[in-house]
Parts: sequence; structure tokens; C-alpha cells
Amino acid sequence: METIFGSVSIFAVLFLVVLCILWILIPFAIFGIKPLLSAILAELRRANELKAHELSVRGGAGVPVHPPVEADRPTLKNILAEVKQP
Repeated sequence: METIFGSVSIFAVLFLVVLCILWILIPFAIFGIKPLLSAILAELRRANELKAHELSVRGGAGVPVHPPVEADRPTLKNILAEVKQP
């Protein structure tokens, strides 16, 4: 019975050590990611501005969106038809 409690306590101590290490390191990881997220957001805003400018130059005519064709949907029937084609 003592060996069970001994092994459980070893795993509990190891778990707590890992938890403490993560508790210390996670804030640094979060603050380290913040500048990268800011850069991504700036690029996204720039891309949106370029797209808006492109649409204004073309007179607002964007790429037409077509509804998906039944043959393009990944149904079992369509997958089997693709597999059977030579």
C-alpha cells in the first residue's frame, strides 16, 4: 500500500513541477506573440486597403461568386464516382 502512495506522490510532484514551469513560461510566450499578432493585423489591414482600392478602380465589380455545383460537393456518391473514373 505504501508503494502505491509513493508512486502517486512522485507523479503528483512531477505534475506540480511541470505546472509551475508552465505557469512561469506561459506569460512570456503570450507577450512574445503580441508583436507578431500586431504585424499580422497590420498586413491584414494593408491587404484590405489594397483590395478596396482595386475594387474602386474596377468600379466595384468583384469576382462573381458562383454557388457550388452538385458535382463539387464531397458526398459519398461523388467520391465513389471520382474513384471509379479511369
